[in-house]
Amino acid sequence: MFAVVLGRGKRLLRFVLPVPALAVLAMFANVERGGPGDLSEGPPYEPVEALATLEVVEGFRVETFAAEPLIADPVDMMVDENGRLYVVEMPGYPLDTGGTGRVMRLMDTDGDTYPDTSVVFADGLTLPTGIMRWKDGVLVTDAPDVIYLEDRDGDGKADRRQVVLTGFALSNPQHNFNNPLYGLDNGIYLANNGPIYTTAHADRFGDFGSGVHFPDRPEGSVLARNASGRNVRFRPDTGQLEELSGASQFGHAFDPWGRHFLVSNARPLFHEVIAARYLRRNPGLPVREAVAYSSDHGNAAEVFPVTIGPEHQLLTDRGVFTSAAGLTYYTGGAFPDPFDRVTFVTESVHNLVHVNVVEDAGATFTAKRLYEGKEFLASTDSWFRPVNTYTGPDGALYIVDYYRKIVEHPEWMDKETISSGQLYAGNDRGRIYRIVAQGAPEGDWLDAVDMTGMSDAALASLLGHGNAWWRLHAQRLLVDRRAIGVGPVLTRMVRADGSALARLHALWTLHGLGLLQADVLRAAFSDAHPGVRAQAVRLAEILDETHGAALFEDDLIAMADDADPKVRFQLLLTLGEFSTDRAAVARDRLLERDLSDPWVQIASLTAGATSNFEAIVRAVRAFGDRVEGRSYIRRVAALTGVAGSEADVREAIRFALVSGGNSSSEVLEGLADGLGRRTGRRSGGGAPGIDSEGLLQTFYEEVDPDIRRGLLALLRRAAPFDTEPTRAVALAASRAEPTPRRTDMLALVEMGDAGKVVPALRDMVTRSASEAQVQEAAVRVLGRVPGDDVGRFLLDAYPRLSAGARGEALNALLRSESRMHLLLDAVEAGDISRLALGWNRRVRLMRDTEGAVKARARGLLRASDASRVDVMRAYEAALDLSGDAGRGQAVYFSVCARCHGVAVSENAGSSVLFGPDLGTVRHWPARALLEAILVPERTIADGYELWRLERRGDAPITGILHAETPSSVTLITEEGREEVALRTEIELLRRLDASPMPAGLEEEIDIQEMADLLTFLRR
Repeated sequence: MFAVVLGRGKRLLRFVLPVPALAVLAMFANVERGGPGDLSEGPPYEPVEALATLEVVEGFRVETFAAEPLIADPVDMMVDENGRLYVVEMPGYPLDTGGTGRVMRLMDTDGDTYPDTSVVFADGLTLPTGIMRWKDGVLVTDAPDVIYLEDRDGDGKADRRQVVLTGFALSNPQHNFNNPLYGLDNGIYLANNGPIYTTAHADRFGDFGSGVHFPDRPEGSVLARNASGRNVRFRPDTGQLEELSGASQFGHAFDPWGRHFLVSNARPLFHEVIAARYLRRNPGLPVREAVAYSSDHGNAAEVFPVTIGPEHQLLTDRGVFTSAAGLTYYTGGAFPDPFDRVTFVTESVHNLVHVNVVEDAGATFTAKRLYEGKEFLASTDSWFRPVNTYTGPDGALYIVDYYRKIVEHPEWMDKETISSGQLYAGNDRGRIYRIVAQGAPEGDWLDAVDMTGMSDAALASLLGHGNAWWRLHAQRLLVDRRAIGVGPVLTRMVRADGSALARLHALWTLHGLGLLQADVLRAAFSDAHPGVRAQAVRLAEILDETHGAALFEDDLIAMADDADPKVRFQLLLTLGEFSTDRAAVARDRLLERDLSDPWVQIASLTAGATSNFEAIVRAVRAFGDRVEGRSYIRRVAALTGVAGSEADVREAIRFALVSGGNSSSEVLEGLADGLGRRTGRRSGGGAPGIDSEGLLQTFYEEVDPDIRRGLLALLRRAAPFDTEPTRAVALAASRAEPTPRRTDMLALVEMGDAGKVVPALRDMVTRSASEAQVQEAAVRVLGRVPGDDVGRFLLDAYPRLSAGARGEALNALLRSESRMHLLLDAVEAGDISRLALGWNRRVRLMRDTEGAVKARARGLLRASDASRVDVMRAYEAALDLSGDAGRGQAVYFSVCARCHGVAVSENAGSSVLFGPDLGTVRHWPARALLEAILVPERTIADGYELWRLERRGDAPITGILHAETPSSVTLITEEGREEVALRTEIELLRRLDASPMPAGLEEEIDIQEMADLLTFLRR
């Protein structure tokens, strides 16, 4: 049955229709009114009309479960163990922080299985983002706090309110922490990511958080500020608190076997592969990311909306994922194959719900579209805003519909929309839809379940239920009750041949009760299901830690030939906790079998016992002849460079040059990289274990360019050292030598006294115009020679230099104050354009200099808002011109491709990483795209803010913060270079309030070329 509400804002008339009649009504609306587009004057639509706008794939049906006025602005829902439904409301989105958030309880008073009454369980919340059952109440996420709410007097309203965890950022609401989940391991998991640095609304959303902590445990653990922008696991009852290795934006999910899946706006699914606890074992190991992006259809992949008159904001990407959220791994057990291995994710901007089928891929997974060219659920209604999903007690998929006109933060809107009065249009509305397989019965759970009244044995029998809702509630209740007496039942369940899921939950319930015995766990090591075996391995690690003894080392080593790659992966990680030779041998066996999996390589190195010469020898002898072993060997050598002794480094170099074979260059370059991290600088420092004179002689004699490159990297670590540059520069000048050798020789000159060979370097710059690589290297070396004579020479040669050499010349002109004046003279005279300087160089001149240089640079290089207005006005003429996509592509490759990619298919990612993929802007209005090109500083794309990183003894780096793990940070520089910095060597990491895209593009292209570029980007 369904309660139909006519009227807006408050209930005017209520009547009841059976669900079949409602379906007939929806069909009638389609037939009689020409389809959903003619339903009524709208959107917005009333609930019965809105249902007719939904299109679900064949084999399923969708029905309205709840709607206004029972709820409004819903963002999450939860059904407790007694069938009580709670809904979190966030009416304050996007800008109201005045405490309008609520938790509603929905009830069925007439027994028709649908809610007909709602009461306010708790109010006064700021911008609540999630809810979870805990003890006798609920946990609600409301930045900066996790709040416990409980109704102790039975009046239906929370009369106990306690902050149990605090310190999270209150930033842009769609980036605040959210969606608490109860994990298989009895921990509570929070989705969290870094705050968005707003300028327009910093007064409301400028709180970047503090140390995350339990306020009632003054001596307890304290995490970093906002938990370093990563997900969090905690237990209020035990005080456990930890940062995880991944970050998720709004929503996250677990599969039935405890694997953690995450989501962000442009990425509908990714998997946390390596836990933070393993990465922390080896802080010298630089790991770029600890998550695997699972989707085989790429970042910002295409979606297939059916919306009529879509409501998109100015800077919203269209036709691609731009608001993926509300992730659910379906565990309800009521859908047909292959829905036992799918994930659902909402896409509110495009008014749809997407489904992926998840498949094993070694240590991780891949996700494929289940349907080509269409979505699982889509609406023609532009106000349909699915933001979250939930699997109910009946196995149905529940869709939380925020039902708003606008779902975007004003930071990324045009001024007209902000001032239109429409920001909160629809904040008196909201729906929850129920999706079931055709033929499924009506749900009968609302206020009709009584798990609290079940015996411990009855709860234990639910641990094998086909729906995870029942399994997890049963497990949680048993642990909460301290149901010690059920231990024998659970032990028998672990040893039984029935449901693998029952055995899995029995193991973790026993652990949660403190009853898991070694012999019971050993039985699970040989379980028929790999998911149980993998979790048993993890539990062995925990029990060993608890007892302070290696109880299971022999058992785990005996599992090294397990048939399942995910079990072997967990074994490899867990065996890293043991320091014995036997464990090391077992790890080597696991690594050898799965060496082609890069995650296995990383896992093997988290053990930490790989920073010596012997480790390099073992790696080369075991894997030197395998292509997939090269990256592993380099990682091992880098660890030796970071933490090995001077003798280890010296012996490793000798081994590489004498016995390294195909892996010599990997060993040398890996050592150099590690030594650079040890000394905290990319060059210099007298690195231990390096005989610079011996290496220099070998360098001159070496004919293999790969080995020579490795020697060069090591020599950089030993510089500066005395060397006569005449021989090197003569070889560099000789056109009889191969180009790679010539550029290597110039790199060597750069380490010594290049001032001795200035005439030869000038001659090379002049004569190598047709040899771009040699010219670029010669300019770089010459630029390091002090004096204005070099600066004037480079300015005179500038028009004849290659693109790369021009960049090196500009860098050279920033090396002294007097040269900076020479450069500014050239800019003032029009010989060099502002745009040619690039953003980093302009910022350095305007911000990082002093006195006359700073004042002059700001006068010449800063583009005023007024001048930007004039430029926009002039270039608006491009909007009326006919553009040519072919010519526009040429413009793109000339001025845009250095930083931006344009994906042309699902499998074509960005060509570089520094700027957003311009393939996602093809649906933008031409005027909005023109403004973004000409006035880029007005809006910085989410995730493309600039950061400044400073390392001990090294020059600062500016770039995009691309990835973070517990052990490292990765930046992408303007040149497209990836810089991975260990956290142990970082002195400063801060965000810069500037766009990475320079203003002034009009200096490079005319109005017709702009029309062509717009046509190409919007093709």
